Amino acid sequence: MIQECWFFTASHPIFRKKDIRIYLEERLLLIAQSFRLELWPSSDELAELVERSRGLFIFAATAANFIEDQNASNPQEQLKIVLSATYIASAETSPHRHLDGLYLAVLREAFPKISENQRVRLGTVLGTIVLLFDPLDTKSLEGLLGLQENTVPLTLHHLHSIAIVPAPGSGVVRLIHPSFHDFLVDSCRCNDNNFVVDARLRHTSVAECCLHTLQRLSPDMCKIGDASLYNQEILDLQVRIAVCIPLYLQYACRHWASHLVNGNIGDEMLHLLLSFA
Repeated sequence: MIQECWFFTASHPIFRKKDIRIYLEERLLLIAQSFRLELWPSSDELAELVERSRGLFIFAATAANFIEDQNASNPQEQLKIVLSATYIASAETSPHRHLDGLYLAVLREAFPKISENQRVRLGTVLGTIVLLFDPLDTKSLEGLLGLQENTVPLTLHHLHSIAIVPAPGSGVVRLIHPSFHDFLVDSCRCNDNNFVVDARLRHTSVAECCLHTLQRLSPDMCKIGDASLYNQEILDLQVRIAVCIPLYLQYACRHWASHLVNGNIGDEMLHLLLSFA
């Protein structure tokens, strides 16, 4: 079954409970058919899932994706995890309460016994994706961050309910909804140190990666051979850029300064800036 992907222009569109229920009924019916489940879910489980959505379609969509997760291959247990997720960091009246609880449940289910190496790798990969100014594909992310091949898809392998990770060459990595960014960078909402993203420290790290990457620049990168020509005089300029300048290097050229102003400037950053200048 092809997993549905949902993106929204508004942060939290509010839907009627009836609409949420119709959507969940249809998604769970398809999941039940796919896994050959009968009389599932129960009416009480469906009602509780609708109630927890509180009109937030992103909760319903994320919950359905998590329940359907092919890696887990156990929608009944996945549904129990969603319905048993408790979250005490936000107030009872917070519209984010159940959504934050769901996000934490997804992360903890993906990394139930997270090691220090996993924590660092997840922070590097997911933290960078959250803060990018333009999305990148997996290979470009690995190039920018200096990671080994396949590090990005392997790190995000169990997070398909909240992140879209296309096959290499098929598109960029995206979060399923902007609210996941808001959750991860807010230590009051994401109250688990294994997953919260320190935005300033991550911007600092990405800025340093960008400056390291910029050292790969050289005169006449696009092999034009005549520095006197204007851009508009080079008919195949865009083709040359695509062939000669990798996407991660293009990203570094465009956004190193934006990451820099949002990060910290220490000795390493000053050294890299001096080398670049």
